Amino acid sequence: MLVLSFIGLIVFMGFGFIVSGIARSDNTIPPLANLITLPQFLIGGTFFSVSVFPVWLQWIAKIMPLTHLNEALRDVAFEGKSLWDVRMEITILLIWGLVIYAGAIKVFKWE
Repeated sequence: MLVLSFIGLIVFMGFGFIVSGIARSDNTIPPLANLITLPQFLIGGTFFSVSVFPVWLQWIAKIMPLTHLNEALRDVAFEGKSLWDVRMEITILLIWGLVIYAGAIKVFKWE
């Protein structure tokens, strides 16, 4: 679970870099951060099972990285699966990481 948490930390830290790169002032950071995090929390299977959502919303949820992190953590914690068993979720998270950091490199500037 520690490895999965670290992968999740790295991926979601990339979202933070993108938000900080896009935001022009300190006042615009919270709305931008909420625009990214709130849909993930509500649709990503954190509070509710993705299977109870309509089919079109399940499709959107399956795209989000938090859904895959939640599924991997639950499988390891409750089902006793190994990291090899959740390799598909890890692969999707790593792909998200590559995409997010590619975007972060484009928008993030040290100032």
